[in-house]
Amino acid sequence: MMKRILFIFLPVVLLAVLGFQYRQASQLRSENAQLSRDADEANRMKAALAQFQGQPSAQEQADEIARLREANRDLLKLRNEVHQLRQQTGEFEKLRAENQRLHTLVNSNKNQTAQPSPKRVLIKAADLSNQGFLTPEATAQTFYWAARQADLQTLAACILPERWVVIRQHLPKGSQLAEDFMRITAIEFVARRTIGSGIVQLGIEIHKGQWTQKLAVTLKLVGGEWKLDVKSPYL
Repeated sequence: MMKRILFIFLPVVLLAVLGFQYRQASQLRSENAQLSRDADEANRMKAALAQFQGQPSAQEQADEIARLREANRDLLKLRNEVHQLRQQTGEFEKLRAENQRLHTLVNSNKNQTAQPSPKRVLIKAADLSNQGFLTPEATAQTFYWAARQADLQTLAACILPERWVVIRQHLPKGSQLAEDFMRITAIEFVARRTIGSGIVQLGIEIHKGQWTQKLAVTLKLVGGEWKLDVKSPYL
Protein backbone atom coordinates (compact mmCIF):
# COMPACT_ATOMS: atom_id res chain seq x y z
CA MET A 1 0.00 0.00 0.00
CA MET A 2 2.84 2.38 0.96
CA LYS A 3 4.71 1.64 -2.25
CA ARG A 4 1.61 2.39 -4.22
CA ILE A 5 1.24 5.77 -2.50
CA LEU A 6 4.88 6.55 -3.19
CA PHE A 7 4.48 5.67 -6.84
CA ILE A 8 1.52 8.07 -7.02
CA PHE A 9 3.06 11.07 -5.24
CA LEU A 10 6.65 10.72 -6.46
CA PRO A 11 5.93 12.03 -9.98
CA VAL A 12 3.93 14.87 -8.45
CA VAL A 13 6.83 15.80 -6.19
CA LEU A 14 9.28 15.58 -9.07
CA LEU A 15 7.09 17.80 -11.19
CA ALA A 16 6.84 20.30 -8.37
CA VAL A 17 10.62 20.34 -7.91
CA LEU A 18 11.22 20.71 -11.62
CA GLY A 19 8.66 23.52 -11.80
CA PHE A 20 10.33 25.30 -8.88
CA GLN A 21 13.76 24.97 -10.47
CA TYR A 22 12.43 26.20 -13.81
CA ARG A 23 10.89 29.26 -12.17
CA GLN A 24 14.17 29.97 -10.35
CA ALA A 25 16.15 29.60 -13.58
CA SER A 26 13.77 31.92 -15.41
CA GLN A 27 13.98 34.47 -12.61
CA LEU A 28 17.78 34.27 -12.64
CA ARG A 29 17.86 34.73 -16.41
CA SER A 30 15.57 37.76 -16.09
CA GLU A 31 17.67 39.26 -13.31
CA ASN A 32 20.86 38.60 -15.30
CA ALA A 33 19.40 40.37 -18.36
CA GLN A 34 18.36 43.34 -16.21
CA LEU A 35 21.83 43.51 -14.66
CA SER A 36 23.34 43.46 -18.15
CA ARG A 37 21.07 46.32 -19.25
CA ASP A 38 21.94 48.26 -16.09
CA ALA A 39 25.66 47.76 -16.74
CA ASP A 40 25.30 49.01 -20.33
CA GLU A 41 23.39 52.08 -19.12
CA ALA A 42 26.04 52.77 -16.48
CA ASN A 43 28.78 52.57 -19.11
CA ARG A 44 26.88 54.98 -21.37
CA MET A 45 26.40 57.40 -18.48
CA LYS A 46 30.11 57.20 -17.61
CA ALA A 47 31.06 57.89 -21.23
CA ALA A 48 28.64 60.83 -21.44
CA LEU A 49 29.94 62.23 -18.14
CA ALA A 50 33.56 61.92 -19.28
CA GLN A 51 32.72 63.67 -22.55
CA PHE A 52 30.87 66.44 -20.72
CA GLN A 53 33.73 66.97 -18.26
CA GLY A 54 36.17 67.26 -21.16
CA GLN A 55 34.22 70.12 -22.78
CA PRO A 56 34.64 73.77 -21.70
CA SER A 57 31.87 75.44 -19.75
CA ALA A 58 29.55 78.01 -21.28
CA GLN A 59 31.55 80.82 -19.63
CA GLU A 60 34.82 79.36 -20.92
CA GLN A 61 33.37 79.16 -24.42
CA ALA A 62 32.19 82.78 -24.18
CA ASP A 63 35.64 83.88 -22.96
CA GLU A 64 37.31 82.03 -25.84
CA ILE A 65 35.00 83.65 -28.38
CA ALA A 66 35.73 87.09 -26.89
CA ARG A 67 39.47 86.37 -27.03
CA LEU A 68 39.28 85.31 -30.68
CA ARG A 69 37.28 88.43 -31.56
CA GLU A 70 39.88 90.63 -29.85
CA ALA A 71 42.70 88.81 -31.66
CA ASN A 72 40.87 89.34 -34.95
CA ARG A 73 40.54 93.08 -34.23
CA ASP A 74 44.27 93.25 -33.44
CA LEU A 75 45.04 91.43 -36.69
CA LEU A 76 42.93 93.85 -38.71
CA LYS A 77 44.63 96.77 -36.95
CA LEU A 78 48.08 95.37 -37.78
CA ARG A 79 47.10 94.82 -41.40
CA ASN A 80 45.90 98.40 -41.62
CA GLU A 81 49.13 99.69 -40.09
CA VAL A 82 51.19 97.61 -42.53
CA HIS A 83 49.16 99.02 -45.42
CA GLN A 84 49.74 102.57 -44.16
CA LEU A 85 53.46 101.93 -43.74
CA ARG A 86 53.70 100.68 -47.31
CA GLN A 87 51.96 103.80 -48.54
CA GLN A 88 54.21 106.00 -46.41
CA THR A 89 57.31 104.25 -47.72
CA GLY A 90 56.22 104.96 -51.30
CA GLU A 91 55.60 108.63 -50.49
CA PHE A 92 58.95 108.83 -48.72
CA GLU A 93 60.82 107.51 -51.74
CA LYS A 94 59.06 110.05 -53.99
CA LEU A 95 59.97 112.84 -51.60
CA ARG A 96 63.58 111.75 -51.43
CA ALA A 97 63.78 111.59 -55.21
CA GLU A 98 62.34 115.10 -55.43
CA ASN A 99 64.80 116.29 -52.82
CA GLN A 100 67.69 114.83 -54.82
CA ARG A 101 66.37 116.44 -57.98
CA LEU A 102 66.33 119.86 -56.29
CA HIS A 103 69.88 119.38 -55.11
CA THR A 104 70.92 118.57 -58.65
CA LEU A 105 69.12 121.63 -60.01
CA VAL A 106 70.75 123.94 -57.48
CA ASN A 107 74.20 122.51 -58.14
CA SER A 108 73.81 122.88 -61.91
CA ASN A 109 72.17 126.32 -61.92
CA LYS A 110 72.96 128.86 -59.21
CA ASN A 111 70.07 131.05 -60.33
CA GLN A 112 67.54 128.29 -59.86
CA THR A 113 64.81 129.49 -57.48
CA ALA A 114 63.95 125.99 -56.23
CA GLN A 115 65.75 125.20 -52.97
CA PRO A 116 66.73 121.78 -51.62
CA SER A 117 65.83 120.65 -48.14
CA PRO A 118 68.13 121.43 -45.21
CA LYS A 119 70.84 118.99 -44.28
CA ARG A 120 69.81 115.83 -42.52
CA VAL A 121 69.08 116.49 -38.85
CA LEU A 122 69.23 113.62 -36.36
CA ILE A 123 67.57 114.06 -32.97
CA LYS A 124 68.07 111.36 -30.35
CA ALA A 125 65.01 110.27 -28.41
CA ALA A 126 66.48 111.56 -25.15
CA ASP A 127 66.83 115.02 -26.72
CA LEU A 128 63.26 115.31 -27.98
CA SER A 129 61.40 118.25 -26.48
CA ASN A 130 58.36 120.49 -26.91
CA GLN A 131 59.46 122.81 -29.72
CA GLY A 132 56.08 124.40 -30.36
CA PHE A 133 54.49 124.67 -33.80
CA LEU A 134 56.24 127.56 -35.59
CA THR A 135 57.97 125.31 -38.16
CA PRO A 136 57.06 121.91 -39.67
CA GLU A 137 60.13 120.34 -38.05
CA ALA A 138 59.22 121.85 -34.66
CA THR A 139 55.70 120.42 -34.84
CA ALA A 140 57.01 116.99 -35.82
CA GLN A 141 59.49 116.95 -32.95
CA THR A 142 56.82 118.16 -30.50
CA PHE A 143 54.54 115.37 -31.71
CA TYR A 144 57.07 112.62 -30.97
CA TRP A 145 57.90 114.17 -27.59
CA ALA A 146 54.20 114.36 -26.62
CA ALA A 147 53.57 110.76 -27.74
CA ARG A 148 56.44 109.50 -25.57
CA GLN A 149 55.12 111.52 -22.63
CA ALA A 150 51.50 110.38 -23.22
CA ASP A 151 50.63 114.11 -23.27
CA LEU A 152 47.35 113.93 -25.19
CA GLN A 153 46.68 117.66 -24.94
CA THR A 154 49.94 118.58 -26.65
CA LEU A 155 49.55 115.66 -29.05
CA ALA A 156 46.16 117.00 -30.12
CA ALA A 157 47.68 120.46 -30.69
CA CYS A 158 50.13 118.93 -33.20
CA ILE A 159 47.38 117.53 -35.43
CA LEU A 160 44.69 119.13 -37.56
CA PRO A 161 41.50 119.29 -35.44
CA GLU A 162 39.40 117.36 -37.96
CA ARG A 163 42.02 114.60 -38.04
CA TRP A 164 42.35 114.47 -34.25
CA VAL A 165 38.61 113.84 -33.79
CA VAL A 166 38.99 110.53 -35.64
CA ILE A 167 42.43 109.61 -34.27
CA ARG A 168 41.31 110.17 -30.66
CA GLN A 169 38.71 107.41 -31.01
CA HIS A 170 41.32 104.84 -32.00
CA LEU A 171 44.18 105.65 -29.64
CA PRO A 172 45.62 102.60 -27.82
CA LYS A 173 44.33 102.16 -24.28
CA GLY A 174 46.30 103.17 -21.20
CA SER A 175 50.01 103.71 -21.65
CA GLN A 176 50.27 101.58 -24.81
CA LEU A 177 50.84 104.61 -27.08
CA ALA A 178 53.73 105.88 -24.91
CA GLU A 179 55.21 102.37 -24.76
CA ASP A 180 55.11 102.11 -28.56
CA PHE A 181 56.90 105.45 -29.01
CA MET A 182 59.45 104.65 -26.28
CA ARG A 183 60.92 102.09 -28.71
CA ILE A 184 62.09 104.99 -30.90
CA THR A 185 65.79 105.74 -30.42
CA ALA A 186 65.98 108.77 -32.75
CA ILE A 187 64.17 110.71 -35.47
CA GLU A 188 65.91 112.17 -38.50
CA PHE A 189 64.68 114.87 -40.87
CA VAL A 190 66.02 113.96 -44.31
CA ALA A 191 63.89 115.89 -46.80
CA ARG A 192 61.50 118.80 -47.10
CA ARG A 193 59.27 119.94 -49.95
CA THR A 194 56.78 122.75 -50.33
CA ILE A 195 53.81 121.34 -52.21
CA GLY A 196 51.42 124.29 -51.97
CA SER A 197 50.60 127.48 -50.17
CA GLY A 198 50.98 126.68 -46.48
CA ILE A 199 51.53 122.96 -47.18
CA VAL A 200 54.87 121.22 -46.59
CA GLN A 201 55.91 117.60 -46.77
CA LEU A 202 58.70 116.25 -44.58
CA GLY A 203 60.74 113.12 -45.12
CA ILE A 204 61.43 111.56 -41.72
CA GLU A 205 63.36 108.45 -40.79
CA ILE A 206 62.30 106.87 -37.48
CA HIS A 207 65.10 104.82 -35.90
CA LYS A 208 64.20 101.90 -33.67
CA GLY A 209 67.45 100.17 -32.81
CA GLN A 210 68.65 98.45 -35.97
CA TRP A 211 65.38 99.08 -37.78
CA THR A 212 64.45 102.29 -39.63
CA GLN A 213 60.96 103.38 -40.66
CA LYS A 214 60.65 105.89 -43.49
CA LEU A 215 57.77 108.35 -43.48
CA ALA A 216 56.53 111.14 -45.73
CA VAL A 217 54.47 113.45 -43.51
CA THR A 218 52.30 116.35 -44.66
CA LEU A 219 51.83 119.49 -42.53
CA LYS A 220 49.53 122.47 -43.06
CA LEU A 221 49.85 126.01 -41.76
CA VAL A 222 46.76 126.93 -39.68
CA GLY A 223 46.57 130.23 -37.81
CA GLY A 224 50.33 130.66 -37.85
CA GLU A 225 50.99 127.14 -36.55
CA TRP A 226 51.98 124.00 -38.44
CA LYS A 227 49.65 121.01 -37.97
CA LEU A 228 50.14 117.39 -39.00
CA ASP A 229 47.70 116.16 -41.64
CA VAL A 230 47.73 112.47 -40.63
CA LYS A 231 45.19 109.69 -40.17
CA SER A 232 46.95 107.67 -37.47
CA PRO A 233 48.88 108.41 -34.26
CA TYR A 234 51.69 106.40 -35.86
CA LEU A 235 51.82 108.86 -38.82
